[in-house]
Amino acid sequence: MLKRPAFVFVIALWGASAAVAQTGPALNAVQKQGQQILYTSCGLCHTAPNINSPHMAPALSKETLGGSVPDIVAFIKSGTATMPAFQYSYSDAELTAVAEYLKTIEPEHHEEKK
Repeated sequence: MLKRPAFVFVIALWGASAAVAQTGPALNAVQKQGQQILYTSCGLCHTAPNINSPHMAPALSKETLGGSVPDIVAFIKSGTATMPAFQYSYSDAELTAVAEYLKTIEPEHHEEKK
């Protein structure tokens, strides 16, 4: 049996991926694989729990790193001071799938509050 925090986390991730699947474009098999990896390993920091919540890390979209698949793959593999490196967690093909999925996500544009 899942403890409450783990259960809430799983439901939150499921809800976020379901919302993207319902409103986003039709995905091919590679993009679906990338979507699954993104919500499994990246979603906690790179997606907001709800529309009014801030992201812990930058929101990802087709504009991330200029949309360059090689740059996205290299960045994910090497990580940063605040983001873990995934070079040993995923293959180049899996990281390419994440980059291909990002190409389907429109950037978030928030109106400035006055």
